[in-house]
Amino acid sequence: MTDSMVEKLKAAHTGNQEAIFSLFTLAGHVVSGKITASASTVTRAAGKQVAEVPMARSEGSSFREQ
Repeated sequence: MTDSMVEKLKAAHTGNQEAIFSLFTLAGHVVSGKITASASTVTRAAGKQVAEVPMARSEGSSFREQ
């Protein structure tokens, strides 16, 4: 993900804390859930599952407001 894409993701998360975000990885996976932390990795929670995805291995994101 480019730096501008990361900044847009962080801004969207700041304005929509309860939104469900989907992160698309370079390996072709989609990881969805609420963002619980973001830095060099994005931590997402969905139910009892938690996933950490490195920003460098991501190519895009989307979100759905709750």
